[in-house]
Amino acid sequence: MKPVEEMFPLALKAVEKHIAEKDNVNSKNGIDLIVKKVYNGYISSFGAAIIQSGMLPAIANLEKTTQNTEGDKKNIAKALLYILTDLKKYSPYKESNSLLEMALKLRNDKSFQSDLKNAVIALKLSIRMFKLEEGDKK
Repeated sequence: MKPVEEMFPLALKAVEKHIAEKDNVNSKNGIDLIVKKVYNGYISSFGAAIIQSGMLPAIANLEKTTQNTEGDKKNIAKALLYILTDLKKYSPYKESNSLLEMALKLRNDKSFQSDLKNAVIALKLSIRMFKLEEGDKK
């Protein structure tokens, strides 16, 4: 099984747990989940940021608190941490408080960098499985 394919079910759970919100307005049964469109942009730009500026600066920017954002970028970092720490080889890092904390410990591990990129791809694909809405429509 390919790494992204292996991570995809974890990514779906991560979206449900850290990113998606209940759509009480448009739902017939009140339990449908939606994802703000802004999260699709965050995960897309994060992948590009890793390539452009490197893993650690990209993660630091993702976890940075800003008041201007429609959705909290930290939720993307929490979702990625959830995906990675659910993998057996990263289970000792389940107690990490942040993705950056974990990445600092594993910054010289090439397989971690590859796994992070695969987790980003899996998360991006899983976000698209949910109904995407503008942030102010709720």
